[in-house]
Amino acid sequence: MLIRGTSARSKFLILLTLLALMAVVVAGCASPAAAPSSGDMVAEEAAAPDPETAGPADEPQAAADTLIVAIAEDTASLDPARSFETLPGIIHKATYQTLVTFPDGSVETIIPDLASDWEISEDGTVYTFTLNGDAVFANGDPVTAEDVVFSFNRLKNITGNPSFLAETIAMVDAPDDATVVLTLAQPDPAILAKLVYDAFSVVNKAEVEANGGTDAEDAATADGAEEWLNQNSAGSGPYVLESWEPGVETVLVRNENYWGTPAKIDRVIFRNIAEAATQKIQLEAGDIDIAMDLSADQVPSLKENSAVSVYEGLSDTLIFLKGNQDPEIGGPMSDPLVLKAVRYALDYEGIRLLAGGQAVTPASMLPVGFPGAYEANSGITRDVDQAKALLAEAGYGDGLAVDLAYPDFTFAGVNFGTFAQKIQA
Repeated sequence: MLIRGTSARSKFLILLTLLALMAVVVAGCASPAAAPSSGDMVAEEAAAPDPETAGPADEPQAAADTLIVAIAEDTASLDPARSFETLPGIIHKATYQTLVTFPDGSVETIIPDLASDWEISEDGTVYTFTLNGDAVFANGDPVTAEDVVFSFNRLKNITGNPSFLAETIAMVDAPDDATVVLTLAQPDPAILAKLVYDAFSVVNKAEVEANGGTDAEDAATADGAEEWLNQNSAGSGPYVLESWEPGVETVLVRNENYWGTPAKIDRVIFRNIAEAATQKIQLEAGDIDIAMDLSADQVPSLKENSAVSVYEGLSDTLIFLKGNQDPEIGGPMSDPLVLKAVRYALDYEGIRLLAGGQAVTPASMLPVGFPGAYEANSGITRDVDQAKALLAEAGYGDGLAVDLAYPDFTFAGVNFGTFAQKIQA
């Protein structure tokens, strides 16, 4: 065994990237001929191009106006300026809106959301957005440029998990109620794509300020709106947050003041169910309508179920292994030769199969299907002899032991501990 124990903490990408097949199963709330659209429920991550869905055609056991979604992940916060996980991303895309967004099923084009149009300066540092005059928050207040300025400054100044997305933003101005001017410190070709992230959700300034929020430079310590935002939404999306019980469920209800096409489902419940097997059992029993975290090996039996239709596609989620370039933190993993050795040592095919035979191995951190992405399976392949030679060159001819840190979390129906055991082997 070339590397014993487990790998270093992270800042620098090492090796493995795995684009997994995402299994989402829908039960009892729609015809099996089509997956639910954003008109039915806005509950997709913005950057997820083609999730798999499946749906039984028999009578629904849940109320026709309620959709129950099982998801393994919970979150520590529902404040858009603080959270950066899957579940809040889904919740925020249903309850808030951003200036721009992606069309359903594609991440190749940026389209208007709250902004009706925008202009970019010749040097690529100034973006001028015109807001849609019809946009209103759930409480009926109009969405104004001041709300956008407040939301963006609050995101940046809270310095929470998603704040890095705003690092290139030097200034946000509101010359009038309908115009937002975004000035960058330097050109950032990815800025429009970043603005799709739910971190840039536009919140109702008046509501958030009334409940302790601030966008001041000391917001990291002075802002007190998180507790309120964990139980209330302040957005303009098709749903509003009714309640959140951490580790149990999150409940959304239709926004009756939504300025766009009304949502077709009255109530959506996201139920936290960690185990894929439990999600499958509850799905087949009719206790839930959608299972978002089934493992790939559960899909064949569902395909045999005449009450289920399966829709397949790649998720945009990557499993990757990282090391740290700082020798005090990463130790031997900060050595480029060791990093390269680990790249050659990994059993990519074995790891891929853990996530299901239809998963693919991207050649970089850019998911397959995104503009500029390399073709799947075009990166480094396993070469143990080359790995040994590189370790010897780095002074570790007898191998070395490092620590591997991983989250206690289930992805694509497989716990990260299972991936860790495979990497260690």
